[in-house]
This record gives sequence, C-alpha cells and structure tokens, in this order.
Amino acid sequence: MRAGDGTVTVFAVNRSRTEALPLEVAPGSLGLTSGVGHSVLADADPDARDTLAEPERVTPHPAEGTVPADGRLTAVLEPLSWNVIRPA
Repeated sequence: MRAGDGTVTVFAVNRSRTEALPLEVAPGSLGLTSGVGHSVLADADPDARDTLAEPERVTPHPAEGTVPADGRLTAVLEPLSWNVIRPA
C-alpha cells in the first residue's frame, strides 16, 4: 500500500500454525535500497489473548532479517503472525 506521502507499507499474514512463510516482494520502481521496519504480532498459542493477569501477552515485536536487496524485499513470516513491513 502506498500512502499519499509516498511511503510504502506491506501487510502480510501467515496463517500456518507450524510453518514459517518466506515472503518476497518485488516493489518495482519504488527504489527501495535502505533499511526496513518490520513489526510482528504473533504467538505460538492460537488462543492467546491479553487478559487482566497478562495485559501484554500478545504484543508486536520487531522481526529480524527483513532486508531489501537486488530490487526485492525478502522476509520470513513467523507462524500465526500478522506483519507490518515499512521499507525506507
């Protein structure tokens, strides 16, 4: 998704309960060559939720290893995850 200010955001979901999912995005003429912000919302337990006892059980965390290279953006999505990737 490209915003009015020119920034790009990629939203991706991995519904597998057990397998990581490789992701490759070919952004074409966007010219992505610098860093990437990749935030993940995931938990190994599909029934996990925030509660009064554990108010931050399921919270976003940064992902490792998401990089633009050779005109492509590559990442690995954790099982049962919702991902927001913001290339610079």
